[in-house]
Amino acid sequence: MKTPKQTAINTPMPFTAPLQTGGLATTFTASQSLLLMIPNMHKIAGELSPTVFHVAARSLAAQALSIVGDHQDVMAVRNTGFALLAANSVQQAHDLAAIAHASSLQSRIPFVHFFDGFRTSYEVNKIHPIDDRTLAALI
Repeated sequence: MKTPKQTAINTPMPFTAPLQTGGLATTFTASQSLLLMIPNMHKIAGELSPTVFHVAARSLAAQALSIVGDHQDVMAVRNTGFALLAANSVQQAHDLAAIAHASSLQSRIPFVHFFDGFRTSYEVNKIHPIDDRTLAALI
């Protein structure tokens, strides 16, 4: 019995099957992983599957320890059919994450919610969290 060989780019994302049956899905990823998801992003957008990718955007530099905030990875997925939503602070990242999910569910358009992968993802700051009742009403 032969088993087919697949590369990382051709491997189906783990949540594409639940999306096809009406399930909800989200993923949290970094810049390098987002680029590998582009072929699947076209499929998800073409099927009008509500989903949200939360992306910590960093520079796609040759060295692994790049701390430069850069959005070239996110700009590479503009033609996939995903809507883009940018957060500028920890509070915005929190608020826009919920807005991205609610918008995706309402419109059936997938969203990429991105923020600075170094400053915002490592920042320790007080936020005003959205209470559970408001979230339930939003979703």
